[in-house]
Amino acid sequence: MNWYALHVRSQCERKVRDALDRQRIEQYLPLYTERTRLCDRNKTAERVLFPGYVFGRFEPETRRQVLDVPGLVSILGVGNRPEPLPEAEIEMVRRIVDSGAAVTPVPYLAAGQVVRIDRGALMGVEGVVIRVKNELRVVVSVNLLRRSVAAELDTDAVIPIQPLRQAA
Repeated sequence: MNWYALHVRSQCERKVRDALDRQRIEQYLPLYTERTRLCDRNKTAERVLFPGYVFGRFEPETRRQVLDVPGLVSILGVGNRPEPLPEAEIEMVRRIVDSGAAVTPVPYLAAGQVVRIDRGALMGVEGVVIRVKNELRVVVSVNLLRRSVAAELDTDAVIPIQPLRQAA
């Protein structure tokens, strides 16, 4: 059996997880704890790590049964063929979430992606990611006077403004 990424309707992740569980289909919905400070108290909420997605483990022959789950939009794949996820990726996510370490989602950044800096001295500057370093920092190339300038920034200081184009 392989793991698959299941695209679900907005805010339906828990509903799909529970429906898969009732059908005895192995599922995984990674959650993290978010702490926010309100004016008079701190609030803790459990959030979905990958909004819009639930992971399911099943045989390809049972695809129809999975697609009939209320709230499920599609199984990610190529054309009509579901694309399995590597077991190691699911296990890494599970280990990180279960570790007890502070977990937060960050935008996926890849070389060639256009981003905008949203904080600090370079706020508002747009550039192109040219390299991801240690998964915590990015180097952004900024066109200025027909020249490029590179600046090393934290990944949480940039916002992707152009989706990465998939290879055709």
